[in-house]
Amino acid sequence: MFLDFHTHKVSQYAGVCGIFNVILRNREEEEWKNLPAVSVGIHPWYIPGEGLEELLIFLAEVAALPMVKCIGEAGLDALKGGSLKEQEEVFIRQICIAEKVGKPVVVHCVRAFNELLAVARKVNPQIPLVIHGFNRKPELARELISAGFYLSFGMELRDKPHVQRAFRETPADRLFLETDGREGVEIQEIYEKAAVLRDVALPELQKIIHQNYIRL
Repeated sequence: MFLDFHTHKVSQYAGVCGIFNVILRNREEEEWKNLPAVSVGIHPWYIPGEGLEELLIFLAEVAALPMVKCIGEAGLDALKGGSLKEQEEVFIRQICIAEKVGKPVVVHCVRAFNELLAVARKVNPQIPLVIHGFNRKPELARELISAGFYLSFGMELRDKPHVQRAFRETPADRLFLETDGREGVEIQEIYEKAAVLRDVALPELQKIIHQNYIRL
């Protein structure tokens, strides 16, 4: 089984388990409740100007549903969305919801890793935080891992040497792989490249990722 930790497409392939990301914008979007595995959260790009409290209440209601495996993606983005102060407040509220149901948080972070680490120090969450689509240098990877984060890698493993180095250094028990729903990117391809980079057999890598998922 190939686990696609974060995708915006419903998997149509045998042997692939994809965690479909649901970006909550209102209470009406409930088609995802028929899917076997989803992450649900308020994306920092789409924090509503009105109705935020209602949306957070709705998230708290659905967070305990069995198909909801993770909360998010949630987080901080210095390039898009509202102010970082507002994003941080909403991010912390979602971490609190995740804590109550004992589920990990899928983290979106762009150009705000110092702020993210500050949030982690301030909140000290007891549930795992997983950076999705990690594409930065090994030095940042080491800092995040030391702070307790997990890292999910995607298509950048194919041709970005600094990401490849970060991936090789990441402990096996902190790893996930994903497509992020990108066009023309298959999770099997990412697993095959990842297995070569870590010099392990493909079935062994599948086992490692699956065990990480079960532990989360």
